This record gives sequence, C-alpha cells and structure tokens, in this order.
Amino acid sequence: SYLQPGAFLLSHPYMLGSFFGRTVICILDHDRGETTKLDRAKLPSPAFHTYGLIINRFSMHRGTQRAFTMNEAMPQSLDETIGDLPVREGGPVHTSIQMLHRRSPQQDDEAWSPGGMLLPDLMNAGDAVLSDKALFFQGNINKAAEALAAGHLQEDDIAFFAGASVWSRGQLEDEVRSGYWLPCKAPIDLALSRPGKDGDLWVSLMTGYGAEEAKLASLFDTSDAFRWDNKNGLPCDDFD
Repeated sequence: SYLQPGAFLLSHPYMLGSFFGRTVICILDHDRGETTKLDRAKLPSPAFHTYGLIINRFSMHRGTQRAFTMNEAMPQSLDETIGDLPVREGGPVHTSIQMLHRRSPQQDDEAWSPGGMLLPDLMNAGDAVLSDKALFFQGNINKAAEALAAGHLQEDDIAFFAGASVWSRGQLEDEVRSGYWLPCKAPIDLALSRPGKDGDLWVSLMTGYGAEEAKLASLFDTSDAFRWDNKNGLPCDDFD
C-alpha cells in the first residue's frame, strides 16, 4: 500500500495551476490505528491521519525568486553553519521547522548524531537499516549543525522544511481514487534532491512512472524542461 512512510505522491498534471501543481510529496506517517514509530505528540501538527512534505519546492519570499533561509525562519541562536541554508515549503499547513537528513543508521550512537526517525526505502524492500546513507525525519537541529561544521554531514545531506501536507482519515484515499495523486515507490534519498540544482524532480519521476502519464503531463506542461520521451526518467514504480 502507498499509505506508509517512504512512499511518494506525484501531483497529477490536471493539478497544474493549483497549490499542489508539479509537486512531489514524501509520506512520513500514516495512522492505521496501530502504534506508530513517529511520536505524534512531538509533531508540529499532530491532528492528522496522513502526514507528508512537499520536497521539490523552496519557501519563497512573496513576489521574489529568493528562498527563505534558516536565519529568517529560526533566528534564535542558530549555528551559522546552517543559517544560510534555504528552507523548503513542505505544504500549506503551518508548522515549525522540520528536518530531513541522510546518514548511516550505524551512526546512531555517535555523539554528533542528530537522531530522528529512520524512513524505509520502499525501492529496496523497505530495508534502510543496512544502508550507508539512510534518510531520517526530524532529530536535533543543533546537533545537525554541529555535524555539518565538523564534516560528518554535508549540505546535500540536510533539508529543512516549513509547513506540511496533511490529510484527515480517508481524505488522501479519496483524492487518489479521484486521480489527483499518482502514488509511487522511488529511492528514498530523492527526498533530499535540491530544487533547481538536481533538475526537475516532478518531470523526472513522471517520466519514470510511465509513458502514458509522462505524455499526458507534456500536454499540460509545455516548458522546455518536459519531454515525454525523455530517456532519463528516475526509477519510479507504482503500487500493485
């Protein structure tokens, strides 16, 4: 099922022009009535059924092409190492700053480790524990800054988000049935792809999803970035 952490949602081409147009969302939590590894009491927005982040959009100053920085989002006593890093727009629901970071699970006991919740890699049978570079949600931001300063983490290993994308019980399932979202499995570390720097993630995943979906998207998106016959689509499998 796509209703699990580590799954991705691609906005359907019909959503171009809406808030979620051309977005890729990583699901971080879904409550199926069982104990979840994610401590919801510590989440910025605990009253939800499914919780995710838009991963391919910066949080921009209104009317400009300049992204908010961590210094602007969290001005209080931030380490200068991360102060100039951009903040991404996780969704329309207001939250405090959230973090995704990449490291080895074997480094949990290191003093510099930021901690956080390990996300499964669904393209690898959900097994991220043995990975040298697994993805974690949340954790200690100050420790992440210290790890970056000490060289344990690189800038490409960390992403910060303001806002979240959340759904009430049954809402996401209804939206998927209505065709608003294309759920897919993709390498989990794509969640750290830097918008603009690593190409257009939505285009690449739509191309990898299937020829029909990519061709449909090209009818709505006439930008130079999109070619439905692009051979460089990223790995992207639908759910059976």
